[in-house]
Amino acid sequence: MLCSDGWGVSPTSGDCVKCAIGKYANHSKNDPHSDCQLCPAGAITNQMGSVECTTCPTGKLSSDDRTQCDDCKAGQHTLNDEVCADCAFGK
Repeated sequence: MLCSDGWGVSPTSGDCVKCAIGKYANHSKNDPHSDCQLCPAGAITNQMGSVECTTCPTGKLSSDDRTQCDDCKAGQHTLNDEVCADCAFGK
């Protein structure tokens, strides 16, 4: 089934459904028959039916469900905008 951008195929009904928050579908850039994809690490979307994801500001990471940008804990820093890593001793 071919769905519009921002929509993917429901695994239960086979119908086109809006992508959930944290996921996107841009069929012109991906397989036109693909399902909604989780935003990549370091990016989020906080609305249903997204066509693209928004990159988190420098120093923040996307949550596991890609719905919000978060800070690392005290004593940590972002590494490659993908994970929190412990700061070197004395820093």
